[in-house]
Amino acid sequence: NTRGGNRNTLTLASAGFNLYSSDDDIEYSFFSRQNLAPDIYHFSDDFNSPVTFYPDIKTLLQSNEEKKDINLIDRFESYIDLNTSELLKNKDTVFSENLSPESAMLMEKRQLKIRAVGAGYCGGRWYQNPYMSLFQQDKERDLFFNDYEKYKLIRDNGLNIKSADSNIIHKNSYLMGGTFYIDNKQLLSPCLPQGRRDDTNFAIILNKCLDPGFILHLPFALYHNPENKAPFKENHFSEVSLESGVYSTLILEKLTNLFTHTGGKQRLSELGFRLQEIGSFNSSDFEEYLKLFQLGFLTKIISNIHNLFELYNEEPSWWAEDMRKYCSLLKKEALSSESVVPRDLRVYQSKNEALSVYKNYLYRCGEMLQWWPEIWETARKLNIEGKGLIDFKE
Repeated sequence: NTRGGNRNTLTLASAGFNLYSSDDDIEYSFFSRQNLAPDIYHFSDDFNSPVTFYPDIKTLLQSNEEKKDINLIDRFESYIDLNTSELLKNKDTVFSENLSPESAMLMEKRQLKIRAVGAGYCGGRWYQNPYMSLFQQDKERDLFFNDYEKYKLIRDNGLNIKSADSNIIHKNSYLMGGTFYIDNKQLLSPCLPQGRRDDTNFAIILNKCLDPGFILHLPFALYHNPENKAPFKENHFSEVSLESGVYSTLILEKLTNLFTHTGGKQRLSELGFRLQEIGSFNSSDFEEYLKLFQLGFLTKIISNIHNLFELYNEEPSWWAEDMRKYCSLLKKEALSSESVVPRDLRVYQSKNEALSVYKNYLYRCGEMLQWWPEIWETARKLNIEGKGLIDFKE
């Protein structure tokens, strides 16, 4: 398992070498979408792996192509060492209009180092919110949503495939973290251990803080066995509040757009300092700070729902009914003073106690970020000398 502090242990144990990380529920079967372009390299900075939902695992597997004879580690290693400058001359390389100025500059300077390579996800659901599948927009939506029984299976089970359609190379803060390979020979960002949103927050820090590097997403997905993923229950449809991982994502996105230093150690230290500042807020200021993020996030979801209503004329009726319920719950959350508390921290007896726990967590994360470069470098030296946790000579 790669969650939280375990991933930081793995990062330090492999400092100075490449790192392979994978979820503990995968089976090494590979699937890809139909009609993809496996030999095309596509530079696109607004990439986020499309996700398609299916009513049952049989339909999912039959609707996608199983790939044979894939040696995953060899494939990962070949891309980490790929001379990406050659891709700029390749006639099959595609460049999107949405490339950021930073990516364009790195290409012009031939600084196209691939820092991480990831594969997709196929099978059991990997999220907690049952409403996510209701935002689907593709041909499968029309195929399945108009049949109530199939729609209900999708909503309650969320079986899906999430992967790229070609070899996508980008410089944004997105990493499909279920299975990935990463260059840990140079300073690698730590993970902020929370259990949910670990991959997203890790990718934000990697992308925004450290030296220039691209992420490559491969056009296939690894099978995750759905047998231990129980269907959503009725109570899950009322749990629409933000978790601490979502708050952390929103905070990191804001802070990493305000840097005064160039990439590397200085940015990790600056981010750590900013998190410590937030962790030092008094109780009322901290609550107000989180409330602004919460309102912005909920408003965006409500706006997306209304856009889908307009796009699909609020059809089919059962889908529209579920979406109206979701919208109503989101508005209730926005108006409640207690709802600012992250959902995973509502086990505490009072709002102040729960917010104090999260505030202290952010402060400690800031502390870790400030010390992380020295910790990582010490681990790298011990590993190179053969004194680390893993014997890399064997």
